[in-house]
Amino acid sequence: MTVLILEKCNVETIFEYLRPCRNLIALYLKGNRVITRDLVQIQHLVNLRKVDLSSNGIHFLPEEEYLMKLGKLEYLQLHKNLLVGWR
Repeated sequence: MTVLILEKCNVETIFEYLRPCRNLIALYLKGNRVITRDLVQIQHLVNLRKVDLSSNGIHFLPEEEYLMKLGKLEYLQLHKNLLVGWR
């Protein structure tokens, strides 16, 4: 699987289940309830190029070191969240 679209599915925790998906390059989670605590697990999806986390009500992004592990990431959509900083 290289693309996963789970838009408006009321998803809160998803990344721990995606760890085996090493070939995932695009992940669309618009309109869910993804939480910062789960978002830390995104670091294991090292082949991601596109991520849409818009409209999730995210307040904090995980520490920068976790996102830096996504060296292939080209596109990160975060609009319509409640971002106030890093955690």
